[in-house]
Amino acid sequence: MARYPEVKPTNCVPHEAVKPMKNSVAPRLGQSRCEIVEMLYKDLGIKTNSGLNIDNMMQFCVAALSHHAGEVRDGSERIIKALYKEDRQAVKDYLPADDDKTRKITLYRQLFEYFDKVDGKPSKADVRKKRSDEETKKQAEIEALQKQLQSLKDMASGKQPVDENLLKADKNKKKNEPPKKSKIINKKPTADDDDTSVYNMDNICIFCGERNESFTEEGLDLHYWKHCPMLKRCTNCKQVVEIATYTDHLLNECEAKNNYSKCNRCTEAIPKSEYDQHVSEKSCNAAKSSSNHCPLCHQNVSSGEDGWKNHLMGKDGCKQNPRRLLSLNKNPSTGGTSKNKPKATGKNKKTPR
Repeated sequence: MARYPEVKPTNCVPHEAVKPMKNSVAPRLGQSRCEIVEMLYKDLGIKTNSGLNIDNMMQFCVAALSHHAGEVRDGSERIIKALYKEDRQAVKDYLPADDDKTRKITLYRQLFEYFDKVDGKPSKADVRKKRSDEETKKQAEIEALQKQLQSLKDMASGKQPVDENLLKADKNKKKNEPPKKSKIINKKPTADDDDTSVYNMDNICIFCGERNESFTEEGLDLHYWKHCPMLKRCTNCKQVVEIATYTDHLLNECEAKNNYSKCNRCTEAIPKSEYDQHVSEKSCNAAKSSSNHCPLCHQNVSSGEDGWKNHLMGKDGCKQNPRRLLSLNKNPSTGGTSKNKPKATGKNKKTPR
């Protein structure tokens, strides 16, 4: 009837159809009215002289949203979702504020999540789920790492090991001492203070020397697990090992050690399935007794611990070490190495597992 040439110019049908209904209206009648308004909107739209606009349709829909029958509310919800694509802000002006209190109501939560989807934003439920998944994943990584990592021993000064418990006890003693009644002097740090700070291992990685306030016990575990350029995860057992001792790990410690054999030419651990071909080709880079041999890029590098650090962390270092770039980005001015790095003797430094 609304399309009849005699009726359409008067807009009487749309005007009557969008009059707000009372909550006492019978469910079937309320559902029918929502369906009529929905069909009129699809046929006439909200163009000029159609008799329908955002205001009168939203007034109708808001009243229908409070109806006790679910089928009436569903019909109103469909109309609101369609109108939102026409004028987003005008539709929101007729609805309660989008906050946590409103989103506790299922009907409004569904509407606002649909609005977020139309706007190209992740819904708050998706954000919460993503955050929860990330926290669960991070916690799982930390727990797995804590099971594998062994406790790190105290650092040594180079001549004798430092008793870190003694340092902590000394700090506690000074902390508990009553303040002396004397003139306060701004004391400059002395050489002894610097030495003490070198051995404070609370926020420093003993492998790459990076110092970071986030290096708590869990922070260091995560650093070893993902970022330290001197370490890598074994491709077989997933333990964290030093790159410098990776070949020895594959041959003697790894749970898959029976799958590897040592090449006498390059001294690397070669999978037994490839060993015969590797030896017969003689194309590997021969190791030198006076140099370190990198198991990642297969190059001979300078001997000693400094040689490993320059190769694995330096600007022109190992191209096959993906963690090297992370180290360079953190310390661009130092070529990826940290100043005032503590040195650990071979006896007192233990690789995390």
